[in-house]
Amino acid sequence: MNAHLIISAFVLGLSMSGVYFLLTVGLSLCYGLMRIISLDQFLYYSVGAYMTYTIVAVTGNFWLGLLAGILTTILIALFVEKIVYKRIYEKSVMFSMILSFGVNLMGVGLIKYIWGLEPKPVKAPIGGNLNIFGTEVPGYRIFVILLAARVYLAVCYFLNKTILGTAIRAGIDDAEKVEALGINIYKLFTLTFLLATS
Repeated sequence: MNAHLIISAFVLGLSMSGVYFLLTVGLSLCYGLMRIISLDQFLYYSVGAYMTYTIVAVTGNFWLGLLAGILTTILIALFVEKIVYKRIYEKSVMFSMILSFGVNLMGVGLIKYIWGLEPKPVKAPIGGNLNIFGTEVPGYRIFVILLAARVYLAVCYFLNKTILGTAIRAGIDDAEKVEALGINIYKLFTLTFLLATS
């Protein structure tokens, strides 16, 4: 097999793995502490992407669009957490999954109404190619790999080395004892949900 093909496939596989990690880390955080299956995590990703497209189309600035997408996602997630999830924390996991599926359907309907059904491409912020052992690979794929790695390290550091992270991990193991220490477990739920969606 051609060495160039192997390198290209390896970089493509790593970059796609990075994308899937960024999509699913929120699901893991939500289920780990809050014991809810938040299928609408993918909805927040989509809303953020469409908002990024909108701002980039208006301003031509990808990084401004990315910031707007993240902020929009956080605001929508905060609204959904307060209105929907805060009422079902004591319910069964299956109940949360069904409810989040409903939120997802409503969100998809709104996206179709606002942005239509046509794909909305955004030009990759990192142009050019990088030479890896004589093989040209897109710079954007390397950017995605590095971004996913940094997010992973940041999440690990937050959960293991900070006071809030320690409280979240303690809440996963025994929420009642955490509340007995005077920590508002529902505020931790909100923080975890916002971290998961952003």
